[in-house]
Amino acid sequence: MPAVHVVSIPNVPLLHTGEHDASTGPWTVTADDLRSIVDAHTAGIATPILKLGHQGPMRDAAPALGSVTALRIVGGTQLVGTLTGVPRAIAGVLARAYPQRSVECLLDHTDRAGRTWPCVLVGVALLGATHPAVKELETLDDVCHLYGVDVAAAACRVVIASAHPSAADRARAVALARARRTRSARSVSYERTPS
Repeated sequence: MPAVHVVSIPNVPLLHTGEHDASTGPWTVTADDLRSIVDAHTAGIATPILKLGHQGPMRDAAPALGSVTALRIVGGTQLVGTLTGVPRAIAGVLARAYPQRSVECLLDHTDRAGRTWPCVLVGVALLGATHPAVKELETLDDVCHLYGVDVAAAACRVVIASAHPSAADRARAVALARARRTRSARSVSYERTPS
């Protein structure tokens, strides 16, 4: 099996305090939530995985594209971490194809020892066309430039914190689905079988 060359992308903003309109409903992130995430991570409660999108056709068979390590709080309001073990081929397209991130957290999670953690980070979804619920985060392209990581050269809740689709986006998706169904129905021809 060929070796998989991996890279790390440091200091990636993951979550910000404030009110967020997540796809699972309104979510208020506090400084205490950020501390809980860091403390739970330090205690080994969960290793957040990195993946493409929240859901997809592969569901639980989708590959992990790395993990999130070195979690810390910056300025009391922002959670940052390092995307670790990202395959170079994937890292080369992240800043352009998947510039945004969205977290997946367990709320009020009780561990095996019986301790309840207010918020535990379990995953980070890379988003392409979907906008995240947490609007204050820089894109991966901005992060890579800021820290001098040349991602393009590297190519040699569960709370789901992505935004609700807008009414216009939803209407467009419904119209497209209706058009596809209509087109499919017209393209099917029914032949009579000889009696």
